[in-house]
Amino acid sequence: MVGERFGRLTVVAELYKYGRGSIWKCACDCGGTVDVRGSDLRAGEKRSCGCAHHGYGRSGKKRSPTYSCWAHMVQRCINPNDAEFKNYGARGITVCERWRDFRGFLSDMGEKPSDRSLERVDNRNGYEPGNCVWATSQQQSRNTRRNVWVELEGEIMVLNDAAKKLRIAPTTLYMRIARGWPGVRIVEPKVAK
Repeated sequence: MVGERFGRLTVVAELYKYGRGSIWKCACDCGGTVDVRGSDLRAGEKRSCGCAHHGYGRSGKKRSPTYSCWAHMVQRCINPNDAEFKNYGARGITVCERWRDFRGFLSDMGEKPSDRSLERVDNRNGYEPGNCVWATSQQQSRNTRRNVWVELEGEIMVLNDAAKKLRIAPTTLYMRIARGWPGVRIVEPKVAK
C-alpha cells in the first residue's frame, strides 16, 4: 500500500501487522501524519489526519502563512511523493517529534514574519528548536549546499562576498580556485589583455 492515496492521505510505511490486518503510517496533504488501520483506509473511513481541526477549514484553504510553512516542512521531510523529498527526507533531514504537531512548532517559532521563511541554521541537521530561524531570502542564499566558501585574509566567506571584496568577478575567482591557483595568485587583480 506504500505510495497509495486515500483522500488526503498518502501511505508512507507499514508500522506493524495485527491479526489479518496492518497499521499504516500515512502523510496528510496538510503536512501531518496519522497511523491508520488498512481496513479503515480501504473502506474510506479515514481520509485525512483530522487537519480540519489544525488549520484547514472545510473549504480546504490554509489558515495562515505559518501553517503553510509548517505543512511544507513536514511534507518534504516525510512524504516520498513530495517534489522536494529528494533534497530533505531522502538526505536524512527530519522534523523533531515536537514539531510534527503544528502547535509545538508555533509555540517554539512564533508566527512567520511576512518577509521571512524557515531556515535551518546548520543544513546538516533537521528541523528542531535551536536549529531554525525565520530568515530573509538574502540570509537563506548564504546558507545553501551550492555555496562555495573561501578563506580571505583569515575570514571564511561566501565566494560572492570574497569576489566583491577583491573587486573581481565571482566567475573569475571561482575559476582561479577550480584551476588550483595558489592563495597569493587568487587575490591578484585581473590583468587586461
